[in-house]
Amino acid sequence: MEWLILVLAIVVIAAVAALVIVKRRSASLARRFGPEYDRAIDEHGGRKAGEAELRRLEERRRSIELRELDPADRMDYVEQWRAIQLHFVDQPEATVAQADDLVVQVMRARGYPVDDPDERTGMVVADHPRLADDYRTAHAIRQRSDRGETSLDELREGFRH
Repeated sequence: MEWLILVLAIVVIAAVAALVIVKRRSASLARRFGPEYDRAIDEHGGRKAGEAELRRLEERRRSIELRELDPADRMDYVEQWRAIQLHFVDQPEATVAQADDLVVQVMRARGYPVDDPDERTGMVVADHPRLADDYRTAHAIRQRSDRGETSLDELREGFRH
């Protein structure tokens, strides 16, 4: 009888410890990814699948070695951004596309994978989760703009994001 009580106590302690570990992992992911945590859970149909996707993103990001931009390249990108901004009033559709292209160009120069839009968004989520929704919004507006489906207000919103 004493062995049975001891075994049950060990099982209960192990279950409680496992629960605490799972809760801490979830809390850690929620802190790290902020609003993207809830988005992943909703998008992937539950906590387990959403957290698995966020951990996959973390691992994928760790496998990528990023480069710092050369100071001259950095200045060139800043100048390109300023030039794009100046043309928004006259050519809003073109400048939204140019701004999106510039973001991709900078990401590529840093070493991010950019050819697959979903993976590109995933890398934004991994490194800048609080900016990911802005990135998604801007990119979606650019895509609609390419099809001629945006208003000037939407273009302003896309450019701002």
